Amino acid sequence: MADAAEAHLADAGVPFEVVRCEDDPVTAFAYAARLSDLIVVSRSGGLAGDLALRARAPVLAVSDSPLRLPVGSACIGWDGGEQAAAALRAAVPLLASCSSVRLVCVVGKEGAFPAADALRYLRRHGIGADLEEHQRQQSTQETLAQAVRGADLLVMGAYGKSRVREFLFGGVTEFFLNEDAAPALLLAH
Repeated sequence: MADAAEAHLADAGVPFEVVRCEDDPVTAFAYAARLSDLIVVSRSGGLAGDLALRARAPVLAVSDSPLRLPVGSACIGWDGGEQAAAALRAAVPLLASCSSVRLVCVVGKEGAFPAADALRYLRRHGIGADLEEHQRQQSTQETLAQAVRGADLLVMGAYGKSRVREFLFGGVTEFFLNEDAAPALLLAH
C-alpha cells in the first residue's frame, strides 16, 4: 500500500513523505503528525476518532471514494465550543477554495461562541459562508445529518463530550464516524 500511495502522490506533484512504522497506528500517526498540517485517513479504518484526540494536527476522515479537490460544498457543524473553533481554524485552507460554505447550527447550546463570530472569522480569511440554524428534531446528530446531506465535507469539533459518554449515550462525533452516508469529515479536538 505504501508503494502504491508513493507512486500515486509522486505523479500528482504533491509534496509528501511516506513513513513506515511497526508501532501502534494511532501512536505512529500522532508522532508523525507533530509537524504536519493534516492527517488523512480512511473513515472505515477506525482510527479517526482516536487520532482526533491524540494528534495535534486535524484529521480528515474520508470514505472509500476519493474527496475531490477543490472541495465543492462544505458544511461547518458549529456548536460554539472549543473543538468546533479548532476545526474551523484548521479547515480554512480547504474552505478557501470551496464553491459553497454553510455554517450549520443546531439551536440549543448556551454559553458558546456565537455563530456570528465564526462568520466574521471566515470573512477575515476571504471565505463567504451562509448561516443555517436548525431546531433540534430527534437528536442533535440526526438534525445535523439532515442539514448536511449532500455536502462534500463536514468540518466539526471532535468529542465535545467525553468519549465514554459518547460511547454510552451516543454523540455527534461517533455518529458521523460510523455513518456511511456522511460526507468526508475534518475533525479537531
